[in-house]
Amino acid sequence: MSTLPLGWTGEAVVAAAVGLAGLTALREPLCDELTDDPDLTEVLQALSLMVVIGGLAFVPEGIQRRQLNFRLLALRTTVAVMVGSVVAIVAAVAGAGVWAIGLQLLVTEAVGLVLLWIITDWRPRRAFDRGA
Repeated sequence: MSTLPLGWTGEAVVAAAVGLAGLTALREPLCDELTDDPDLTEVLQALSLMVVIGGLAFVPEGIQRRQLNFRLLALRTTVAVMVGSVVAIVAAVAGAGVWAIGLQLLVTEAVGLVLLWIITDWRPRRAFDRGA
């Protein structure tokens, strides 16, 4: 089991990320007042998923860094950015507007997470380590 600063487990980081994403998504009325653009509000809500994806990637990326697998991490980032960029270009050409940028960010993060899970054995579990 990998431990994090302050005794947090990877599962606790994922749970905190899910909670933060939920709070971000619930801020819709404030976003509506600040932006006056419903499309932008929906994109911001969708981007709250990036917090969850980041929480799921936190421990596997740390494991790879600890093992000094920087080549794999750089390759993962390059592939994820390329896939996200292609999705953004296709979405923009199709007329997706601001969603093209949102899709780019989400796809880049999701592809990066999948690639991390391919090269790392760690997965979050349902059980929490209360001792940690």
